[in-house]
Amino acid sequence: MKLSVTIGDRRLVVVLPDESGPAPSVDGAPVKADLVEVRPGLYSLVIDGRSYEVALDKVGSGADPTAPRELTAHAGGAVLDLAVEDERRRALAALQAKRSGSTAQGGATTIAAPMPGRVAGVPVKTGDAVERGQTLVVLEAMKMESALTAPHAGTVAEVLVQPGQTVQQRQPLLRLERST
Repeated sequence: MKLSVTIGDRRLVVVLPDESGPAPSVDGAPVKADLVEVRPGLYSLVIDGRSYEVALDKVGSGADPTAPRELTAHAGGAVLDLAVEDERRRALAALQAKRSGSTAQGGATTIAAPMPGRVAGVPVKTGDAVERGQTLVVLEAMKMESALTAPHAGTVAEVLVQPGQTVQQRQPLLRLERST
């Protein structure tokens, strides 16, 4: 299994072997490692003959299937905030970004309606700083609400809709400037 693990500003590609898969590696470099789940949330990790006890705590609900899983790892007295994506999540996020918004020149992203519906809420306003995964617009369609989230951190450049407004599929809802 191939994972993208982000720790702070650093992104690593980690390959965890399955029964018939390749040897474990980090950023393409093979490592001698063994990982065993001791109980839910607690792991025994051996890297190059050195043993670590790693406890993982899930952060957030994980309700968005395209957002990276946010975890806090406790290992050897260190606390690390991690964002973990498998290949499926990365593919879903890319597909969602392609369907719901388009990147324009200058780093702006237009968030568009993925379906016709009614704007149930806009919890942000022009000038707000937002984080990746933060709800920007809530749409209601067929008596169900869907939260459209920020594909990246940035600043709300322009809100193009208001609560109660009816929108069509692919209608621009909001413009988001990428953080530098």
